[in-house]
Amino acid sequence: MKIHAIGGYSEFGRNMTGVTVGNETVILDCGVSVDKLATLQGSGEEEVLKLPEPRLISEKVAPDDRQFYKKYGRQVKAIIIGHAHLDHLAGVPVLAGKYKCPVIATPFTLEVLKQLIKKSRPLRNQLVMLNAGSTYKISNTMSVEFVYATHSTLQTVMCVLHTTEGDLIYSVDFKFDESPIIGQKTNYKRLKELGAKGVKALITDSTRVDRDSRTMSESLVREMLKDVLLWIDTKNKAVIVTTFASHIARLTTLVRIAKLMNRIPVLIGRSMYNYVTAAENVGLCKLSREAILVKPRENRRMLKRIESEGRGKFLIITTGHQGEPNAMLVRMADDQMPFTLLPEDIVVFCSEVIPSPVNQANRSVLDKKIKSKGVRIFKDIHMSGHAAREDMREFLKMIRPQHYIPTHGGIIKLSNAIQLAAELGYKLGKDSHLLQDGQELDI
Repeated sequence: MKIHAIGGYSEFGRNMTGVTVGNETVILDCGVSVDKLATLQGSGEEEVLKLPEPRLISEKVAPDDRQFYKKYGRQVKAIIIGHAHLDHLAGVPVLAGKYKCPVIATPFTLEVLKQLIKKSRPLRNQLVMLNAGSTYKISNTMSVEFVYATHSTLQTVMCVLHTTEGDLIYSVDFKFDESPIIGQKTNYKRLKELGAKGVKALITDSTRVDRDSRTMSESLVREMLKDVLLWIDTKNKAVIVTTFASHIARLTTLVRIAKLMNRIPVLIGRSMYNYVTAAENVGLCKLSREAILVKPRENRRMLKRIESEGRGKFLIITTGHQGEPNAMLVRMADDQMPFTLLPEDIVVFCSEVIPSPVNQANRSVLDKKIKSKGVRIFKDIHMSGHAAREDMREFLKMIRPQHYIPTHGGIIKLSNAIQLAAELGYKLGKDSHLLQDGQELDI
């Protein structure tokens, strides 16, 4: 078995891993750098994804798969996507076409992908829908099984690659949420069965492995939001909550809290519309029946309506929590929309800043602009979708893989993951491995 670290091993984003057994190869995830995507963004990520592949690679938006493709491209049998976040998915329209193979994902992930394809560039690959708990036969010697996992977007799965050389688990992004807002808990039963059977390799993210704790349940965010929004005096004030557009469970919570506030929930922002529409298309939510889901071309009209009818009548749920250029909250702060932020208005950041220089700089600028208008800010009303150190410890003990390979973070994050593995008896270079983009590992 050979592991190819194509992207995501030297930075956050651009997640892409190859696995070769014999003369057959599969690709696990094909994402972009959300940071770099934001710096190139004009009217939206779909426009950026229309740019030529060489430029997207040179700008470090898409993974650099050129050497991998030269050596293994013709033997790639499948591209498997674990969930619907852009750093795992949005490279598919850019890179997948040259690989003559199907793209396999859950219904929600495929729906998000279809929207990207429709608005960016066509894709000829067959799209294969696979539900959690199901297995797809890739070839006579290889199959993939999806194991359900909780995360900050819907229908996230751990990908189990069954091969003649043993099983590999690819689990790049997950948390252990005991009280999820939507869906069930992570499928511990199946994970324990796989661990008991024997797992040759585990590839998993290191996003929060340096946090000496456990990642708490999303249900706690619901209580935090109630504690803020139902306590503070919001009469005649604009209340804006900004959060991840892909976090359908959190959007559901916010819509329900709006009802308790006697406000009309308004979901506004291009990516907000895209993700909610994808979730509704596959029957996972009905938010447009409970809230105003604003089509992108109607954003300005909706904001004019809020200004004219009274800002105390609505709860605005929108994009822009990372300070991304052209996101809705950023455009409000820049006075580019027909809606004015006034003193004593309230902005709730239902997120934390993703730890990258671009995001940190963008958020710092946005915070200053909002504060200069006298707006009240509530920060970090959030629980991560990523396992922290103690979650990861339990995961490793549950699976006990023969080989452990951390990904999804820079060298410091990966080194922290290697240190955790050492505490459980793994030895660097023997059965735990620190890879960087472009490297290969023979097991």
